[in-house]
Amino acid sequence: NPILGSSPASAAEVFAPSQAGPVSQNPFVTKESEGPKHLYILRLTGNADAFVGDSVGRKLVIKAGFSKFPQSRCDAHNRTLPGKCAFKWEVYYSGDGSGHEPYPSSQHAKAGERAMQEVLCGEPAGESLGGEFFLAEPELIDEAWAQGNSAARNYGQ
Repeated sequence: NPILGSSPASAAEVFAPSQAGPVSQNPFVTKESEGPKHLYILRLTGNADAFVGDSVGRKLVIKAGFSKFPQSRCDAHNRTLPGKCAFKWEVYYSGDGSGHEPYPSSQHAKAGERAMQEVLCGEPAGESLGGEFFLAEPELIDEAWAQGNSAARNYGQ
């Protein structure tokens, strides 16, 4: 596009960094649309001892949740990490990856998510790291996956 007008200025003024914009005073929330959802469990790859700051033995750092597109959710978590990083999230279990049809609503999936979280807090094989993040042995993760899918499948019955 042609420049319609210009103001004379020195190079220092033209190429000076811009001022920072105002800070938002209101929270910004984006929600996934309602509809069919898959359960998923993400696994953090990398040195779990270093990540947690303590020896974790056989336990894995995982995130248990639900989403319309589990791989997209995994990709979103990876985008929050620096490009050159020793850690990365991968899909450990997902409904679409396991051949499960998506559950018809977020309420079904939420029931499954809660069931997984209850199992994953089972000491000493598992523990909460806060929110949807857990430290758990592989066998407990398998049990949580089975219990979560059962709870989602039977929700409302």
